[in-house]
Amino acid sequence: MLKYTDLQTMYSDLSK
Repeated sequence: MLKYTDLQTMYSDLSK
């Protein structure tokens, strides 16, 4: 399962 921190990291990757 994805953790909240993982979601934040994924979002950061998309922002790049």
